[in-house]
Amino acid sequence: LATNYFNSIFQDTGGVLWFGTNSEGISQWDPRTEVFRDYSYPFGSEEINSYPRGIYEAEENDLWVGTAAGGLVHYNTSSGFFENFKHSLKNPHTLSHDNLTFVVPDPLNSHLLWIGSSYGLNCFDKVKKIVYRYFNSTTVDHEESNNFRCALPQPDGTLWLGTGGGGMYHFDPLTGTFENSRHDPQNSIGLSNDFINFIHRARSGYLWIGTALGLNRFDPKTESFKTYFSQSPPLINSQVFSICETDDGTLWIGTLGEGLIRFDPVKEQVVKIYDAKDGLLNSQVMGILADQKKNLWIATGGGMYKFDPLTGHFTLFDSGDGLLSGQFIKPAFSGKNGRFYFGHLKGILAFFPDQVKINDHVPPVVITDCQADSRHVNLFPLMQSGQELEFSYKDRVISFEFAALDFAAPQKNRYAYRLKGF
Repeated sequence: LATNYFNSIFQDTGGVLWFGTNSEGISQWDPRTEVFRDYSYPFGSEEINSYPRGIYEAEENDLWVGTAAGGLVHYNTSSGFFENFKHSLKNPHTLSHDNLTFVVPDPLNSHLLWIGSSYGLNCFDKVKKIVYRYFNSTTVDHEESNNFRCALPQPDGTLWLGTGGGGMYHFDPLTGTFENSRHDPQNSIGLSNDFINFIHRARSGYLWIGTALGLNRFDPKTESFKTYFSQSPPLINSQVFSICETDDGTLWIGTLGEGLIRFDPVKEQVVKIYDAKDGLLNSQVMGILADQKKNLWIATGGGMYKFDPLTGHFTLFDSGDGLLSGQFIKPAFSGKNGRFYFGHLKGILAFFPDQVKINDHVPPVVITDCQADSRHVNLFPLMQSGQELEFSYKDRVISFEFAALDFAAPQKNRYAYRLKGF
């Protein structure tokens, strides 16, 4: 609001509230936008000045966030308190690098967090606030093999790790050993690519791995891989960036350029590819979460989408709905009490999916102007009397201007018209 002092309140048919103030004109507020909460602070502060790349909620409102250049941030969204932990050359118990890629909990010790970076794996003790660094020194390409991009903790305390060029590793914290799986052109049951973006453990026990070249299924029992859509058809750009499994076992695959893929892991086939023609206007799918009503929430490079798999309908949420940024990046996390967190270039978007209401108000459409051969036609008397508007056969160019009386997000209104009788 422009001021805290107002003398009148009005709610229009679309649910928007209008406030008449004493000296600051008219203010407008749409209550529906309040369900989305954006946290730009402290990520835009001078101390951090970086965007999130890994999100973990330890307790309600208590976030641990790995940033792209500002180290680790411990942030309480309720109080606004935050701590920042960074790399120091003088202290070996600090982060190995400030460019962080993921934050996941240790499956056996609630005091520990595993944090990936562009150089080294870090184990952070939340109580002692110190870091234990781990480096993979068994390979020739040392930098690529220590560029850890994603992680999947296992119940036994080990971790599956994906790297940016060094393949996939199985890491045992007790021994500090890394077991490597890499792409080999001569191995038909090996990884399709060494650049790993995402690792998901399915109910079946398989690991589904998103790479820069296709989707891989890994069987831990046989230690073998099977590759899907690594080459066209059906895809031109088969870089898999996110994976979400729904209750029916369907895998929803987010790609970096081809949109959303519905994949049947039993039949081992693509069911459908959703893109702009289906309503998904941005094909860079960075993160996917499923809510309790079986809807998918899809973070893209151009806004947040709610997707109903039963109807195939996409609903776009952007700045008109209260989002600070529509350019989402990789982090997607389902926190305590069902709250969703998505990272974007200006911070973190948080919301409860069941509280998001779709604006289904159909506003009245009015004709605001009419011209015949660039001559203005006064419509007001005709509209008042209900008479028909007649044109001469000499009027070769006739134009109308119209508008929908809706002020919640007018840029999202869509119109349809037809010439009846032609």
